Amino acid sequence: MVVDVSSFLTAETDFGLDMLRQKSPDECIVVSPLSVIFALNLLQPGAKGITKSQITDAISKGSSDDETLEYYSELMRQILDSTSNAQIRIANGFFFRNGLDINDDYAHKITGKLCSRLEAHDFSQADETAKVINNFVDSSTAGKIKEIISADTVKDAISVIVNAIYFKADWDVKFKSSNSSKGEFYSAPDKEKEVEYMRCSNTHRLYAEDDDTQVLSLLYEDNTYAFNIFLPKNRYGLGDLLKTWTGEKIQRSLSTLKETFITIVIPKMKFETDFELKKALINMGIKDMFTKAADLSGISSAPLMVSSATHKAL
Repeated sequence: MVVDVSSFLTAETDFGLDMLRQKSPDECIVVSPLSVIFALNLLQPGAKGITKSQITDAISKGSSDDETLEYYSELMRQILDSTSNAQIRIANGFFFRNGLDINDDYAHKITGKLCSRLEAHDFSQADETAKVINNFVDSSTAGKIKEIISADTVKDAISVIVNAIYFKADWDVKFKSSNSSKGEFYSAPDKEKEVEYMRCSNTHRLYAEDDDTQVLSLLYEDNTYAFNIFLPKNRYGLGDLLKTWTGEKIQRSLSTLKETFITIVIPKMKFETDFELKKALINMGIKDMFTKAADLSGISSAPLMVSSATHKAL
């Protein structure tokens, strides 16, 4: 099967932009749209009707079920089989209460295609089940993400979906610590903090710009990966640009990157964000799976719905 990768990249970018629109543009946040998409992909093969269409419209716009499964199956395998010197770790799992009858076709897609853990546990033993799930995430991410759920999450649940992604890599062209300096960083006119800035003068890097935005792409040692920065030319103009940016526009900007002689000054960043995912997804149009109208009958004949959804990124 030939899958149009560009259409999925555009859909993923649109999804990420929609997530950012759920927060104030003057907040410093970090989110992983791909992590959330992987979690939704554990539901999509078992969803039907409006529930399925709401998920599909958000993560794969116009692609068939087979194309969606094939694309994310291949992406998952690339991540898990990577021999890159970049550290990429992922935990994807569907854990359910003992006695829940899981559809065989769904189980095959989850474990065989999406390389995810599928396990039954005694949810009445909430502390022990939470420990098992957290240990799975801890081991899958090489100890980088140690706890993702609590016993309170488990005790009244029928099933729990977890996804965690950890990424760390070295720059292709490293910043010298001797060029670092302190300075003020403003996320809004009345919000400032002192941060450490990294500086690299007179260097060739991938760069592009248009009337509204400067785009800088910083490659990692494994050039498969890059850190792409989109900087509004109008200071504090992120909110306005988020209203007009689309996945297609972002991908088009990245396609125009070229080697440019520039000076780079960027702040060192370390953020940790707990994202109210349920509210965000409802605002983004993925509503039914959180209500009694949810149709997840492809997972099990028992009535299922999603009670809560959280996203943690650092």
